Amino acid sequence: MRLSVWQLSTVILLSVLLGQNLKTRPNQAEAASQDVFGSPQVAISSYKNQRGSFILWADGHISKVETPDTVVSTLAQCVAIPAGEDPPPTVTRDNSKPQGSPNVPVGMYQTGQGSYVLFADGSCKKPLGDAGAASASPNVRSTSFDGTSASRLSGDSSILCSHTGTTGYFNLTFNPPFKHPPTVTVNAMQHHFLAGVSGPPSVSGCPVWTIQMVTPGVWSDQNCQFTVTAVGE
Repeated sequence: MRLSVWQLSTVILLSVLLGQNLKTRPNQAEAASQDVFGSPQVAISSYKNQRGSFILWADGHISKVETPDTVVSTLAQCVAIPAGEDPPPTVTRDNSKPQGSPNVPVGMYQTGQGSYVLFADGSCKKPLGDAGAASASPNVRSTSFDGTSASRLSGDSSILCSHTGTTGYFNLTFNPPFKHPPTVTVNAMQHHFLAGVSGPPSVSGCPVWTIQMVTPGVWSDQNCQFTVTAVGE
């Protein structure tokens, strides 16, 4: 069959119009971030806390290093960090960007209060039992104060200072408190002054004194700038 010029033009035009309305690539499947899970055969990292050494796996389960095939915590057993354990700030989400999965762990977040699984979406959860114990590293807090005003000069805001009402004597408060009484070191920041702890530290604080050398061999209670370092659990 022979096509006329008019018929041939019509066929070409229809082909162009139909081609513009046909998809040039197949549909692409997209999984929601919460539907993505990791493999139980892929190790993410190892970590150590006060109860032992552990392996974190890509599906969220945790085992001890010495018994890697024995599960001590699973993804389903992870819970929200208790408010009393000072959880990290919530991540601000930008929904216009690709999202990480809340089911795929990427590492551990540890403090003096616990060990927590960090997930790809930036969230943290506490694993079960020994796997969620506090970090094995000691909790070190360090700061400095102006003895005249008792205001902080720099350092850790978890140590607070207040005057007792007597020149050269202060009370330190640890907020949050330590699990056990810490070792506290106090040093004067000015010449001809000394500073120290005037009583046994407790989990929530300790008393401090500062004195000045007036003349050789003569000391007087005076306010001065001082540093504090508290080490404990």
